[in-house]
Amino acid sequence: MPGFLALQGGAGERYMRIGGERHATGSGEVLRLTQRIASDAAMPFHFRVRARADKDVRLYLRPCRKHLLYAEDCVTAAVDLKGGSGWQDLELKQWTGGEGFARPGWPPRPASLSIHVDGRGQVDVDDVQAFDGQLRPLLRNGDFERGVDYWFFSSDRDHLPWHAKNIFVHSYVEQGLFGLATLVLALLAAAAHLLRAPTRLHPLAPVLLASLAGITTVGLVDSLLDMPRITLMIMLVLWLSLSLRQPSQ
Repeated sequence: MPGFLALQGGAGERYMRIGGERHATGSGEVLRLTQRIASDAAMPFHFRVRARADKDVRLYLRPCRKHLLYAEDCVTAAVDLKGGSGWQDLELKQWTGGEGFARPGWPPRPASLSIHVDGRGQVDVDDVQAFDGQLRPLLRNGDFERGVDYWFFSSDRDHLPWHAKNIFVHSYVEQGLFGLATLVLALLAAAAHLLRAPTRLHPLAPVLLASLAGITTVGLVDSLLDMPRITLMIMLVLWLSLSLRQPSQ
């Protein structure tokens, strides 16, 4: 059980509640609140955050080289929070790491800032700010007044809780019966369109039909819609299958 995130408060008073893991079976299973930062961010990093905790816990802020999962070359800043002491305005500086963060590379390596809690308590955070060595602000919507705009979540190694391992169950959980019915009908309509004359004579028809068959087959035992790039590719293949037309002689 890798923890939770919960947006709290009304307009003008919003903050994010981060819960620590309630049952850990190994390392790296914590739930992280994360946001992309500039890939050319320069060290050293400086952080400001307003926080409070219900128990004694440690709060981590970690810029890392990272695309979606599997962070590397992380820079760590951490602070120990005393439970029940109310809101605290904190300033943190780079604590450990960073030797590899500044390593040049091509293409540029994406970077993210992650916030997580070490311990079974929960921490409320607000007014999160991060600056690089050139004093450039790195974060947007750090006060959460725009909800979770620009923020995402990840659990770097324990990814199984976040998808259903079946494309149809995944659609039902995220979009309900209407979303599931839409997906099934779109797949059936596309297959029928590609099999029906004269569209089946188009040179792309067999390729698209094989693609849809592959998507459906793999989708029975895996989640294919939990990664935006793959989702976009599947929707483009489905759109092309539905709109394909055999030109006249």
